[in-house]
Amino acid sequence: MRSEDEGETTSGSSVTGYVDICVEDDLDPNDGSKGPNVTYCSYTIPVPNCTMPVAPTITSSLVGGGLVNQAITPYVITFNAGTHTISGTPISVGVTNITLVADNYMGTDTETLVFTVTQPTSPPVITSALTGSTTVNQSYTYQLTASGTGPITFNATNLPTGLSFSSSTNQITGTPTTAGTYNISLSATNAGGTDTETLVLTVGQPPVITSALTASGTYGQQFPVYTLTATGSSTITYNAVNLHPGLTYNSENHTINGTPTSAGITEATLTAVNSFGSDTEILTITIDAGIQPPVITSQLTSAGEQSQPYNYLITASGTTPITYTASGLPSGLSLTDATISGIPTGYGVSNVNLTATNSA
Repeated sequence: MRSEDEGETTSGSSVTGYVDICVEDDLDPNDGSKGPNVTYCSYTIPVPNCTMPVAPTITSSLVGGGLVNQAITPYVITFNAGTHTISGTPISVGVTNITLVADNYMGTDTETLVFTVTQPTSPPVITSALTGSTTVNQSYTYQLTASGTGPITFNATNLPTGLSFSSSTNQITGTPTTAGTYNISLSATNAGGTDTETLVLTVGQPPVITSALTASGTYGQQFPVYTLTATGSSTITYNAVNLHPGLTYNSENHTINGTPTSAGITEATLTAVNSFGSDTEILTITIDAGIQPPVITSQLTSAGEQSQPYNYLITASGTTPITYTASGLPSGLSLTDATISGIPTGYGVSNVNLTATNSA
């Protein structure tokens, strides 16, 4: 047997190492022993009994990655000759170009593994407020936000009529048409998980005063109790100012009461206020004079001349009709309706008793 590498012929020998063996016609190629890396090159062997040597080629993926502080999936081919793996737990973010080498006696293959370490995906946590309020028939906008690793997908369901959710802006917008309290379901989702919360949205109704805007009473008499009322979301605060003399407002029961001290017309201001708005109205209060007893208002001294025409008109305030009487008139004078007239026949001073009378 002859080694081409060494130019020698051997028989019944043991050969090891990287050696090609050429067999002559008179030799048996299986005569002797050989190491695992010895191959036969004899052209006289009809069936080869070993594989032709091939230079190595790295076939594992040339991209890899992992997350900070999390063990990576082992990458096969490493300096660890036993497992051919890269393994461990990266502790910082970054991109590393790792040189890979595969070598045998036929050659060497060198490649670069691009290994990217990123932060783990942080699941979303909704950070926008979970309570809100708005007014019926007024524009409303709510911005849904969340912390966590992007991209984050948002959603909102169970919205009141008039509101809608936009996935492009992550906003709830619109004009609610019905007052009430609504529990709106919010969600935020990314690769790390989903967070769900409930937005409690109160749609309020501003107050509208519903009590009558006119009231009347009588001077000197108890005023009919007036109660101020309004529709709208609670809590409503009421008030009434610029009341007729003698009338007062009770804030505990929202009433106007009292005894008017004069007749006339007064325009009182009513207000109703809640957290969603206010309403202001004018209450016209009319106080009638009622049946008032008469009070004589004409002058209580008068003078005339004997034998000359005389005329005196009695006047009085109070509820009409009023009737008049006069007693102790001088001779020649008389009373007709409310007028004393005639031609006095004598002279002197007379004390005339005047009376004015009505139903009071």
